[in-house]
Amino acid sequence: MRSKAPIISVLLFLATIVELYTYNGIEPFLDQIENNYYYWLTYYFLIFLSVSSIFVFVNNTVNQRAGEIRKASSNIFGGLALTLILTKVAFNSALFAEDMYRLVSLGIGYLNSLIYHSEESIMLASRSSEMTQVGLGLATIPFISFVHGITIGKYKFKIKRVKLAFSDLPAEFNGYRILQFSDMHSGTFDSIESVKKGIDKMKNENADLILFTGDMVNNLADEVKPFIPMLKELNAKDGKYSILGNHDYGDYIRWASSEDKINNLYRLINYQQEADFSLLMNENIRIIRNGQSIRLAGVENWGKPPFPQHGDLNKALEGIDDQEFTILMSHDPSHWDSEVIHSSKKVHITLSGHTHGMQFGFDIPGIKWSPVKYKYPRWSGLYEEMGRYLYVNNGFGFLGFPGRVGIYPEITILELTKEKNS
Repeated sequence: MRSKAPIISVLLFLATIVELYTYNGIEPFLDQIENNYYYWLTYYFLIFLSVSSIFVFVNNTVNQRAGEIRKASSNIFGGLALTLILTKVAFNSALFAEDMYRLVSLGIGYLNSLIYHSEESIMLASRSSEMTQVGLGLATIPFISFVHGITIGKYKFKIKRVKLAFSDLPAEFNGYRILQFSDMHSGTFDSIESVKKGIDKMKNENADLILFTGDMVNNLADEVKPFIPMLKELNAKDGKYSILGNHDYGDYIRWASSEDKINNLYRLINYQQEADFSLLMNENIRIIRNGQSIRLAGVENWGKPPFPQHGDLNKALEGIDDQEFTILMSHDPSHWDSEVIHSSKKVHITLSGHTHGMQFGFDIPGIKWSPVKYKYPRWSGLYEEMGRYLYVNNGFGFLGFPGRVGIYPEITILELTKEKNS
């Protein structure tokens, strides 16, 4: 069993630092309020809620058995603990800005006293109650957003539709519809009913082809067992195909032996077969319609260190002629920039996931932003270079933070059309 002491220690240390600064900022403000008993009671209740939420989350997560749905209380309390910390960070940002101003003013006053030989005492100015109120106003933004994210946002499945035209697309594939989803992270789900709503949305699309682009589990193959029946219900005219993501190899937990780790991967492969998904591991297949065909290739995970590089692009594209229309599944979008667009064989479309859009940001018409863009320049949506396309799916599940704020779980529908000759 994994020790939970280090996790609790780190979380409590961070919470303590944030809490001390918060107390230092809120105490003078509350002391100015008459009959402030209920205000202080609310403040101390929030401290208790923060600490107890950390304990509930860590205890439930560590003791979760493979093959069991995560307890809803674990995700709710884990998200709540993080929400309360971020809320206080937002509050403290206003106080910190004022503290910097106070310190600079103190320094300037001290220098002036030295230059002009002033005997006037120099003192640090007191915090203003107005800035404390600004901080409280700022704190409401992450509080409301993150509470929505952990209660509603994480299962707010969105269908995104993309239409791409190609001059060399075989005519029989004009109007071909591909459904992509990615990053299930099934070990984090806490509601079979909610997941089923997302699966039902996929079923209603009646796609020609269904593709899953990696990270079916967090660590253990048995995490996906409760969802196999509903995954099996997904149907497409030309089948269902999948690849492995970095989490599917079981690299992020300790194993009793290397054999246990390998057997875990074999179990995951078997579970995918049980759900009628064909796993492509550095290989490709031909999809044929009325004598015309396209190629579908899939690589194992290829990411920049520290992520594993099991993918072999040359092997995955082996046997594909230069003139064949080719679709590639590669979990990590960084693979596209590093290898795919430089390949001598043209890959028309690469489908990836991995980033989750960081599960936080903005994705509305005219505005698309997330902090993850500073690590992954190709982090969400459609990209094009030299006539080759990359589409990055925001993911179906969630990991780490048990919620989604602004970047919702995604089901992608790509429609291929035959470009008309001008």
